Amino acid sequence: MRGAKENSAVKDWNVDPWKAFYVIMAGGFMTLLDVSIVNVALPSITAHLQATSSQLQWIVAIYSLAFGVMLVPAGRFGDLFGRRTMFLVGIGGFGLASILCGLAPSANFLIGARLIQGAFAAVINPQVAGLIQQMFTGADRGRAYGYNGAAIGVATALGPVLGGVIVSALPGQFGWRTIFLINVPIALVVIPMAIKLLPPPQRQDAKIRLDLVGIILMTAITLLLMLPLIIATQHASWSGAPWWMIGAALAVWVLFMLWELWRDGQGGTVILPRSLMRTPSFTLGTVIITVYFVGFSGFFVITSLYLQDGLGLPAWQAGMMLLPFALGGTVGAAGSGRYLHHYGRLVVVVGLACSLAGMSLGNLLISLDPTGNHVWTLIFAFLLAGFGNGCTIAPNQALTLADVPVASTSTAAALLQSTQRIGTTLSIAVLTLVFFISLPLDLRGQPASSAGEILTFSGAFSNALHVTEVTCSLALMMALVDWYRRRHASVQ
Repeated sequence: MRGAKENSAVKDWNVDPWKAFYVIMAGGFMTLLDVSIVNVALPSITAHLQATSSQLQWIVAIYSLAFGVMLVPAGRFGDLFGRRTMFLVGIGGFGLASILCGLAPSANFLIGARLIQGAFAAVINPQVAGLIQQMFTGADRGRAYGYNGAAIGVATALGPVLGGVIVSALPGQFGWRTIFLINVPIALVVIPMAIKLLPPPQRQDAKIRLDLVGIILMTAITLLLMLPLIIATQHASWSGAPWWMIGAALAVWVLFMLWELWRDGQGGTVILPRSLMRTPSFTLGTVIITVYFVGFSGFFVITSLYLQDGLGLPAWQAGMMLLPFALGGTVGAAGSGRYLHHYGRLVVVVGLACSLAGMSLGNLLISLDPTGNHVWTLIFAFLLAGFGNGCTIAPNQALTLADVPVASTSTAAALLQSTQRIGTTLSIAVLTLVFFISLPLDLRGQPASSAGEILTFSGAFSNALHVTEVTCSLALMMALVDWYRRRHASVQ
């Protein structure tokens, strides 16, 4: 029924889909930009709000946590109330939350505002994937996903660049506050354009049914995994943290799976339907990208801290150092869309291999030049890693959702992105923990003032990059397994 209504909506909708595509890209780009734009402003936020290391972790991670937890119900709302309606709600709420962030009087207030901001960002993003699936078919759909992937890569890496320029150009606390307030005029432009260009919503007779128990269990799993990492950072030691919570998280995960299977069997609404569990492309694609995000996403946080506090670069230079990552990601994502139809999962394998090679090259260059005298050489590693990132995220999304019916696209896309954002949350906690715990307590939040302290920062950055190398390797091995599975299935 939903599919029929969607088809009639597309037929009655006399707008060039590519014009509408630019509108949803603007909204999605804004939310993804905020995942990383705050990273380069962390030293400035520390100075003006007197934030501790653990508060810095929360400022970055709470956005991704709220993003991940709210994505699944947001996808369901999109299926029920229409994707344009929920897109507009998300844009408006995100703009208001950005005002709260920009006016935050304390670190704890900023953490709360970032929680709200992340929740409304989650309302926007599943509608983007759902609208792409609704507005495009065939080769155009693949190209749209490719361009969407390019936007994701650019937003993720351009955030530190734009943030660095703003923080350096404006005096005092006006810099970091502006990186949030800049979202407001963007939202004011996107809202009327979305009303004019996006497909009109269809009325649904279905009642609102949410898997509240599943959402609570999923949130509990993430918090149980995350809290020991943040507490260890607070104590500046691996000992003393409640590592038993990781075991508790595994137990809650088992409970979550049992609940989902039982509720789905009873015909109730679930986060993870059996139909998706039984779709190998969706299951394997989700696991691959989640493992990748656990190692990749926190990279921008520790890189910004290393370049500014460790090597003494101003914010704008630290941001510009990551520009090659954005350029590589744009080329990789845009180009991968042309090859995905012919090579399938092999495109993702190549992307993960390039990401691993880029991170490993960066770690090698730091080992060869720990004083940072030739820090510019890192741009080659960032360019390669960015290209790999672009060849990984968008193609994986297209392959993961390829066998999902259009009527369930928003829900499936929300679940996929939810696991990515949970991976991001854990990545920030893990990489910052390894980074901070490798530093003496008196160096945390303080710039290096001697050659010995610079060496210490380089060692901390290298230790954190080892985590990224391990997770990229795991994701690559799983992608190879999936590639072999697909190739073997096609032969049979």
